[in-house]
Formats: sequence, structure tokens, C-alpha cells
Amino acid sequence: MNIAAAFKAEVLRVSKKAIRTEVDALRTQLTQQRKQIAQLKKEIAEQRKLIREAGRSKRESSRTEASVRSRPPRFSAALVKQRRTKLGLSQADFAKLLGVSSLTVYNIEKGGKPRQKTLAAFGATAALGKRAAQVRLQSLNA
Repeated sequence: MNIAAAFKAEVLRVSKKAIRTEVDALRTQLTQQRKQIAQLKKEIAEQRKLIREAGRSKRESSRTEASVRSRPPRFSAALVKQRRTKLGLSQADFAKLLGVSSLTVYNIEKGGKPRQKTLAAFGATAALGKRAAQVRLQSLNA
């Protein structure tokens, strides 16, 4: 073997070794960066999902609030009588509770259509129990 070929082979070997160490360092750095990119993509996807869910719940709550506000209280003549008897009140006492005359309660129970103000007062009685109704009546009578 001649010296020029041996020298050339040795230079090639040493340069490959030097390049390999540099490339290995770059390869590990590249692997770490790819892992970081994958992690960041996952986090972005999770954040987008949370944003979508928050937007949905906000729209649903606003729809629910709007439907509750726009919907009048449930009403029927039978329901008026049922609620009055549940509270254990006479027509006269129930009329005081609603702020109307006892004749109005009688007409409503027979199928008459109440005014909007009466409907609102009737809706307020939905949450009342017997004791609360009695307390409110006593405060109205006093």
C-alpha cells in the first residue's frame, strides 16, 4: 500500500469519527426537540378542546337563561286549584296572596285567563310551602 492511499484512508476515518460525534449530538438534540413539539401539540389540542367546551357551555347557559326568561310560568286552571289546595288556602286567602280578588281566583279556576301581573304572582307561589304561605298571608293581613 502506498503512503498516499494510507494517508487518505486515515484522514477519511478521522473525519468520519469527528462528523459522527457532531451528528450524534445533533441527532439527540433533534429527538428532544421533536418530543417537545409533540408535547406542545398535545397541550394546544387540549386548550382548544377546553375553549370549545367553554364556548358551548356559555351558549347553552345563555340559551337556557333566554328560554327561562321568555317562557311564562306554566299555567292551567287545574294547576291553580291544585296549588291552592296544596297550600291549604281558601280562594279568599289565595287571592290575598296573589293580590287579586277572590272572584278573580274563582274565575281563573273555572277557566278564565289571568292578567300578566296575576300570572307573575302565581309563578312566585310555586316555591312556597304551607308554612311560607301562612307567614306571607299573616304579613299581608298585618
